[in-house]
Amino acid sequence: MKQKSGIGCVGGVLITAAIVILIQYWYIVLLVAVAVIAILLISRRPKVKSQEPFKNGKAEKLPEKKAPATSETQKISVKDISQTKEPSNKFKNPVVHAIRRKLYDYIVLDIETTGLSSVSDDIIQLSALKVKEDKVIDTFDSYVKPSTSIPENVVYITGITNSTVENAPEIFEIMPKFVSFTEGMPLVGHNIIRFDIPFIVNNGFYYEDIEALDTWRLAKNKDFPEPLKNLKLPTLKEYFGISGSSHNALDDCKTTITVYRHLRDNKLERIAPVDRETTNELRGLRFAITGEFIGISRNEVETMIKLHGGRVISTVSSKTDYLVDGQQISDRLTDGIHSHKEIVAEELEDSGGKIQVIDYKQLKHLFAHE
Repeated sequence: MKQKSGIGCVGGVLITAAIVILIQYWYIVLLVAVAVIAILLISRRPKVKSQEPFKNGKAEKLPEKKAPATSETQKISVKDISQTKEPSNKFKNPVVHAIRRKLYDYIVLDIETTGLSSVSDDIIQLSALKVKEDKVIDTFDSYVKPSTSIPENVVYITGITNSTVENAPEIFEIMPKFVSFTEGMPLVGHNIIRFDIPFIVNNGFYYEDIEALDTWRLAKNKDFPEPLKNLKLPTLKEYFGISGSSHNALDDCKTTITVYRHLRDNKLERIAPVDRETTNELRGLRFAITGEFIGISRNEVETMIKLHGGRVISTVSSKTDYLVDGQQISDRLTDGIHSHKEIVAEELEDSGGKIQVIDYKQLKHLFAHE
């Protein structure tokens, strides 16, 4: 058995004494501890070398921070940012002044494009008419070769095919000539401010200030004697009895001039189309129409049938003689491929019905042989 050492006894006595003192004088111990901690914190703060604001009795300006130099490799090119087209004109943000004053000297503008985006889609036809003293004195019309193939739905809407533009000049060749043609005159067009102008500006049309008169906006503020289903150019064209094709840029320019004159001069009454001689080759026959046709609208096909004595109906039934079948480009087809009229016509044919499904060429053949 080990004996307790003297040192151990002394240590025990000291510890006991320390505890007694701590209990009796705890507040003094606490103050000392706080003071020690504060001194330690202050001593650990980093020393900041201060600059002398005055030297030799004069104020000394602190050195300015310089921005890091940018090397040639650090400069960002516009082409590096995006693969989409960037406006190539001199003034990338022209001021477009929407005007409403009466014009007698102006440029009527219309374009056909591969889509609706002025940044990612291309112009495929650029047309304009120069009007001075309210008379057409010059014409600008050119197809344009796009950077990509023309979508099928655009082909059927405009009648412009890839072969049409295969040998056409590119937009950078055409735009300088068009700029020269316009002579800085006000531009007139239907929905021109939201559609045509962004397209031509993004393709090099370089006037810092552009005056534009939008016939759609002008029509919106007119009180027509009868309600119109919409203010699209084909609707106004029919309302004012204007003949000619639609969705061809040059033809639309001619239509726009007539529409503008009616709106400008407040001649807002409906004008009946000029009566055309009606023949009877298709008399008693009922036609339905589905799909789209290259170079001609469904409305024009309908008019053609009526001029030859036929009757156009909106649905396919057992009483229908012919379904004029165009290309289906809608994204809302009954089964993803066929229109409802096509499906009904096929069912009627299978059950021995009299209906015949024909294309546009066969329709024209009927005109010549009925």
